[in-house]
Amino acid sequence: MEEIWTLCNCTKKEWENLTSRARYDRKARRGLNNPKGIDYTPTLSKETLQQYIDEIVLDSNGDVAYVRMVNGKIAKPYVSEGYQVICINSRARMLHRVLYAWFIGSIPKNMVVDHIDENKLNNKLSNLQLLTRKENIHKSPNYDPSKRLYK
Repeated sequence: MEEIWTLCNCTKKEWENLTSRARYDRKARRGLNNPKGIDYTPTLSKETLQQYIDEIVLDSNGDVAYVRMVNGKIAKPYVSEGYQVICINSRARMLHRVLYAWFIGSIPKNMVVDHIDENKLNNKLSNLQLLTRKENIHKSPNYDPSKRLYK
């Protein structure tokens, strides 16, 4: 039986390169290169969210009760990697980023939304602040200035 790469008129190395690239492209289309499917979009604004979200309903404690989508579906947050996440347009988005963009304002590029009390599940608006990545790392309890992360 002939090898499949000989039927395609290419060398074995070319065939391996083609098939590995095709596998990667299929994974990328299905979101498998990011197994949790979390969207780490550098910028986020209310305008982009309004394409998918109709309203965000908070309970009496200030926590998210549910999110009503434009198509009428109800989405509830779930926990992934210590953060609350919500599925918007078949993409998992970090809830604290969505809340900041929806209620407070756009998240500029190279900025992160930080939990002031370091509790990743406390997504109350009073507990969220915008920081640069550098400020966020310096604020972390695990930060060691002797490692010189920044020049």
